[in-house]
Amino acid sequence: MMRVVLLVAAALVALGAAGCRSDEQLAGADLSSQAYYCPANPPRGDEFTCEPTAIPYCTYPDLELTCSCVTVAGGRHALVCPADMAATD
Repeated sequence: MMRVVLLVAAALVALGAAGCRSDEQLAGADLSSQAYYCPANPPRGDEFTCEPTAIPYCTYPDLELTCSCVTVAGGRHALVCPADMAATD
C-alpha cells in the first residue's frame, strides 16, 4: 500500500513539474478560419493569410495556376501566386 502511495505521489510531482496545459492550448486550431482553406479565386499580392501546414499550396486548374503559402513581411504566411497570373479587376 505504501508503495502505491509513493508511486502516485511521484507521478503527481512529475506532472506538476512538467506543467499542465490550459483549456485554450488543448482546444486546437479554429478550423472555421479561412486560413485553412483555399480561396475560390487566386488572391492578388499577399492579401490572403494561409496556414502552411494546412494548405501549402492551392491550385486553379482552369487558370493553370498554382499559388503557394509562403512567409511574407512581418513573419506571417500568405498565399502568393505568380505575379503575371494573379486575378485582376
